[in-house]
Amino acid sequence: MLSEYDKQRIRAEEIYRQEVIRQLAHYDAPQSKTVKFLNSPFGVWMLSSIFLAGFLSATNAIKSHVHEHEATKQSEQALCYEIRARTADFLTSCTWAADYKAYLSAHEDFHQSHSRLKQFKDSSMDDLIRQLGKLPPKEDQTLANAVSASLNKVYAVIQTIPQDRKLTDDEHRNINATLRKIIENDIQTPLYARYLAK
Repeated sequence: MLSEYDKQRIRAEEIYRQEVIRQLAHYDAPQSKTVKFLNSPFGVWMLSSIFLAGFLSATNAIKSHVHEHEATKQSEQALCYEIRARTADFLTSCTWAADYKAYLSAHEDFHQSHSRLKQFKDSSMDDLIRQLGKLPPKEDQTLANAVSASLNKVYAVIQTIPQDRKLTDDEHRNINATLRKIIENDIQTPLYARYLAK
């Protein structure tokens, strides 16, 4: 059995507990109109619509970015292939050249539009290099400048050929070896490396 003191203590605790419950029941935190609106069914629907629209917009932006990256990658690979193919054709033409006019003709033919890929049928070599330089990665602009500088080296080698006579076999081999070295080391190898890097 409980003593009189314990009974009074328990009664006081219960009275205090009831007062706290009444105070909490009367305490209604005032809500702003915005919070009331957002807690309403229409507000929840509107918030979910905004969230869904944002999510779909972000997804479309990511898809667009991926598609743009893939298109750039394909353009770059096509340009690298086309430039490499044209330089290989130029080297083949040089094997049959016997004098300055033949080398100059091969060089001029090389700069004209003799494409392997249909999309470049009307593009000269300068157009291809310009297109490569306009692609987004900074590496492509640097590569385009290097290819252009190397083609200037090729032209400079052709300008050293004597114009008044046919070349001897040794001169022919040396010029072709020099042109092959410039084209393979300065043009084809960097283009192939860039082609594989993507």
